[in-house]
Amino acid sequence: MKTLFVIAAILGLSVAGLLIAAWMSRTGTAPGLKSGQLTECKGSPNCVCSEYDADSRFWVEPISIEADKQIVWNKLRGAVKE
Repeated sequence: MKTLFVIAAILGLSVAGLLIAAWMSRTGTAPGLKSGQLTECKGSPNCVCSEYDADSRFWVEPISIEADKQIVWNKLRGAVKE
C-alpha cells in the first residue's frame, strides 16, 4: 500500500510540474514573429531571414512560388507530416 501511495505521489507531482511548466511557457505569440513579420537574426549561426537585409550574413533570397499556391501549400503540409 505504501508503494502505491509513493507511485501516486510521484505521478501527481510530475503532472503538476508539467502543467506549471506549460503554463509558464505560454507567450501568446509565435516565436520568430513580430507584428506579422519575421524577427531579425540576433547572431545565432543557424538563423536566416529574408525580410531584413541590414546584416548580409543572415539574409537569404525569399522563396518565389511560381505554381498554384494551393497546390504548393498541400505539398508542404504533406512534407511536414512525413
